[in-house]
Amino acid sequence: MTAPNFTYRAVLLAAMTISFIAGCGVDKPTDPPPPPVSDNVFSVNGNFFKAVMGDTITDRSLNFAVRDKDSKNLPEQWLYFDLLSGDGTLSADSIKTDANGIAHLTYAFDSLLGHAEIQFLARDIDTSQIQIRANTLVPGIGGQAQYILFEETYLDCKNYNGQPNSVDDDPRPEYIIVYANYESSLHVVFVIDDRDLSNTAEDSSQVLTIILTSGYTGKTKDSIGIGSTLNEIKAVYGPPDSIFFDAAQPPALGVVYGSEGLLFFIDTVTPGTVDTNTAAFEIHMDDFITNPAPTPKNLNQSASFENYRRLDYRRYRK
Repeated sequence: MTAPNFTYRAVLLAAMTISFIAGCGVDKPTDPPPPPVSDNVFSVNGNFFKAVMGDTITDRSLNFAVRDKDSKNLPEQWLYFDLLSGDGTLSADSIKTDANGIAHLTYAFDSLLGHAEIQFLARDIDTSQIQIRANTLVPGIGGQAQYILFEETYLDCKNYNGQPNSVDDDPRPEYIIVYANYESSLHVVFVIDDRDLSNTAEDSSQVLTIILTSGYTGKTKDSIGIGSTLNEIKAVYGPPDSIFFDAAQPPALGVVYGSEGLLFFIDTVTPGTVDTNTAAFEIHMDDFITNPAPTPKNLNQSASFENYRRLDYRRYRK
């Protein structure tokens, strides 16, 4: 008689027990969810910033994010920064977003140019840009005033300065310009090209000249601005190209610096009298030094810098 095989029976019983337990609905471990997918880069506080010359102060923080398809900020994402234009200093060329999904950058206006364009990107995801402008006056080619570069558009004026107090058509029918008038709020007027003869400022219309009026506080790097005397102006720019009397109210001496694209209107009462201690109450700025000024219908193409302004750009006041 063969003895029972207890070892075989024990193994068989253990296998049956394991099979029973496995069949009782024990779940497999759940796979972790996939990480969020980056979808785009984003400037949190807009795309147009105003700044202080010689500093890193901006009107809003330069905060950036990488977002998923649900517009949620993603932490631990690398953003890369590049200066497309400008001569200032970026605080970093790459920053990782923090626990809130934000990367904070600063830009120092520590050189001569008062404008900068910064590109930011997340590699293989998305690229975008912001613009920053400083509160400085820069005459001549590539210059600016009231955050606007010469030859930019009416839309740029609104992006940086909001809606004007009014848009005034020049009342003389032969002149194809309009004025984006911020005079009562910002003491500045933008002269806008009206080539389509619409008698209004279109978003794409070009800024021809920027006029600064009494009360404007911005200055050049040499501290020239409204209130500067003729002596102070000459100390920076040398002898003017010409000085003329303008009887338009209020009477003024027009002081022309063609190579700088500057026309100062200086207080005066008597034609021909030049008092070097009287102050500028209005300044016209543009960069027509190398870019020909658009010619009014009744002026010859060879009209001089001085005559063009005397006839066309003396601020029309209602």
